[in-house]
Amino acid sequence: MIHRTTSEGFVLGALTALLLTPATAWAQYLDPGAASIIIQAVVAGVVAVGAAVKLYWSKIAGLFSRRRRPDPEA
Repeated sequence: MIHRTTSEGFVLGALTALLLTPATAWAQYLDPGAASIIIQAVVAGVVAVGAAVKLYWSKIAGLFSRRRRPDPEA
């Protein structure tokens, strides 16, 4: 059984409503300002992923390293 929090349920419902709404109902209201906000959100997402990778690079690289850690019992 999957338990969803209220915010997850709201996001799921909002996305479902958006996908089921005909494109002409919401696409006609996109102006250059809205497109600018969408582009800013995409760029912010890319920058956030880049910052997270930079912050955790040593842990990410450690997952793929062939070098073994020294055995603490030895």
